[in-house]
Order: sequence, then structure tokens, then C-alpha cells
Amino acid sequence: MNALKATLPTTFALLILAGCGGGSRSAAVDPPLASPEFPAPPVIGAQIDRQGRAAITTALIAPLGPLVAGTDQTRKDDYSEAARADWDEFFEEIRTAIAIYDGLDAQCGNQILAGAGIDEANVDTPARYGALAGALTDDRLYLRADSGACSQYFAVELAATGLIPALGGDCGGRTPLYDTINVSYTALSNDLSIPVGDGIVRDDNLNHSIDLFPFLAPVVP
Repeated sequence: MNALKATLPTTFALLILAGCGGGSRSAAVDPPLASPEFPAPPVIGAQIDRQGRAAITTALIAPLGPLVAGTDQTRKDDYSEAARADWDEFFEEIRTAIAIYDGLDAQCGNQILAGAGIDEANVDTPARYGALAGALTDDRLYLRADSGACSQYFAVELAATGLIPALGGDCGGRTPLYDTINVSYTALSNDLSIPVGDGIVRDDNLNHSIDLFPFLAPVVP
């Protein structure tokens, strides 16, 4: 996508020149692309963020940062800027954080994927949070581009892990209709059976669009 964006200014300029010139090109009206009038496309710079899941950086990376000087925003920036090959460096930190969130409802072990893939001897150890930590460490926005049905945030992940196989045909992704923060908090605290909200309900009566840019409902005074 970034490479496509980088070529758009040059491509658009060529289309304009070809259209205005009736299909023929002349050196007199078509300056070289390297000239000041047509600078080279910009070079993609350093990564500063990624399009991932809602609340992961905020809730799971340095969650106690404000209480520990110098660790909060610096660590979150490290996470946002990390190359894909370095994501595993955050696994232990995420696993520790989700173990804390598992106790939000005063019940430990009822978080989604808690204990998945481990033996009974390790059910009460940090290992039981490994499956969810692994899924969240791979912090990318997954969606099914061949699906026209979009009804559930985390749908692709829930189907792939076998938690809700019926969602296998859902596009997942992240539409404006999903309350992504509430879903994230619920998944971190239990098995999705007890909704956990952030207390914000202002969008409940607004009709956002999923096909008309910019996809948001009109502003309500």
C-alpha cells in the first residue's frame, strides 16, 4: 500500500499530461520527472505505528507505565515502531499483562484461550496465558476480503482458533459499527460471555456507514 501511495503523484502527473496533449508527448511541455517541477516520489521513512487491534498498546504494553518513571510512552513507542521480526520480544510482557486482566471479573482462568494447548499440571502457571499472548503478539488487523458479511470484531481470530467456528465466513476486520474497545476488554477478562464495557455509550444511537467515506455518522451537537 505504501509503495502504491509513493507512485501515485508521478502516475497522476503522467495521466494529466497525456490527456491534455491529446495522446502525444513533447519535451517542450513534458519536463523530466527529476526536474524541480516533478520531484521524485518520497522515500518511505521509518515506521511509527501499525494498524493492529484496539487497546493492545494501551492496555497491554507498559500498563503500569505511569507508576514507573520513563517506561510508559517510551515502551509503547518501541512497540508501535517494532518491525514484524521483533514482535516476539513483547510476548512475555503481553502474557504478564493479560494474566492481570483475567482477574477483572474475580475469576481466574475463564479468559478466552486460557489453558489452551497445555497440560493440567501447568493450568495454574503463567503458561496458561501463552495461547492468547501469542495471538495478541501477532498484532495485525485480520480480515477476510472475500466475505461480504461483517458482523463481529475478532471474527477471523475466533474462527481460526476454533472458539466460534460459525464465524468462519465473517469478514472480521474493524468496521465503524464494532465497539472494539468493549470487545477487547471482554476478551481480556472472560470467555466473551460477560460483556465488559468502557462506560462510553455516546455512539449507540448513531448510524455509521460501512460503505460511504468517511464512514462516520453526522456530528451531533
